[in-house]
Amino acid sequence: MKDKPISVGDMAMVIKLKSCCRKGQLGFIFTVSKISIGVARCTHCGAQHESLFAYSGEIENGRARCVRIDRLKRIPPLDELETTKERETITA
Repeated sequence: MKDKPISVGDMAMVIKLKSCCRKGQLGFIFTVSKISIGVARCTHCGAQHESLFAYSGEIENGRARCVRIDRLKRIPPLDELETTKERETITA
């Protein structure tokens, strides 16, 4: 099954380290409050990144906490998983 794209309201988990310094919070789970294209500075090494970002709605060091979309995996809601499981049972 192909993953749906991440959108506002989805739960997402960080699954990749940062490309600039290979740091980051693997396993950090949050609800996406906003998605936008912008420029952000790495909190570890200071490198600037222009990309599509998902925002967690939290503030970290006076700035909105965001993660590049390509470092995230969408966590599907339970009802979506149950629907998929039912379809698999019917087709099996």
